[in-house]
Amino acid sequence: MKNCSEMRLDQFMEKANAAYYEKRDPFSDFITAPEISQIFGELIAVWIITVIRSMPKPDKLAIVEAGPGRGTLMMDILRVLFRSAPDICQYCTVFLIETSSRLRQIQENTLKNYEIEIQWLDCVYDIPTLPLIMVANEFLDALPIRQFIYRGGKKWDENYVSQGNMFHKPISQLPFSPVFQRPIKVGDTVEVNEAGQDIVQYVSAHICHYGGAALFIDYGYSSQVWGDSLQAIANREKVSPFVPPGEADLTAHIDFPSLKEIAEKQNVTVYGIQTQGAFLKQLGILIREKILLDHVPIEQRNEIRSSVQRLIDPTEMGDLFKVMAICNAELCAPPGF
Repeated sequence: MKNCSEMRLDQFMEKANAAYYEKRDPFSDFITAPEISQIFGELIAVWIITVIRSMPKPDKLAIVEAGPGRGTLMMDILRVLFRSAPDICQYCTVFLIETSSRLRQIQENTLKNYEIEIQWLDCVYDIPTLPLIMVANEFLDALPIRQFIYRGGKKWDENYVSQGNMFHKPISQLPFSPVFQRPIKVGDTVEVNEAGQDIVQYVSAHICHYGGAALFIDYGYSSQVWGDSLQAIANREKVSPFVPPGEADLTAHIDFPSLKEIAEKQNVTVYGIQTQGAFLKQLGILIREKILLDHVPIEQRNEIRSSVQRLIDPTEMGDLFKVMAICNAELCAPPGF
């Protein structure tokens, strides 16, 4: 008799993360770049302004953030926009893609002081038919993945989960992914983020048709590598991914080369894959750090230096995190690349 509790890995991951983000504070388990330093969000705002200025001025523009967390990144973006480009705010609507009702309330409170229309969407596919500027920081990594093990010839197994354990089942058909065109050896594990592929394809097609750009920042690969990257974090420590659903945050590394190949088929221009450290340096993070250091009390300077180093140091987030921009083909190259 079939075990009714068994499910494909991506189904288990989707269930686990939905429960996790609905009932737990993820920032008690991990910290994202916008929470480390306001400089991160300020530089993303500069990137957004520069790209918008390079576009034909639209009647309306959607500023979209996927996975906005507490709303810290959007708060920093809006602070810079209202201070440095208030004219842009006149024709923009902010759209936050968030499924957690608890996080939506936190985001609404974080952004309540900004006089700009803000709407919440359940998914990327609800974005209105407008030119858009989209930012997705640590969004793709939490999307569910499928894992496949190559057995030789045309034989593949897929990973399933049952009662807290992983097991393999033979499959007859693989999903689409550029990763399968690589020289995979017998015994290799290959991950496919179907949801991420679909989102990148959809956003790229939207940008091609309506205009704009999207910025994806996540930890992952910039070269054509593969393997088991599934991990779980609870209480700031790595735990088994198969703890009860909702107890840990499950993530996997992003295969940026596959996503880049998928995006380019939609007649857009893709920039990157750039490391986060190099990207932020090109946007002027070290200059911004120096300005802040000159205007804060001595006791705050070490904190600023430490946070900047955490964002750009190769041994911290600098090399682990990658950046990729998708732009309408008529736009000039965006900053940071």
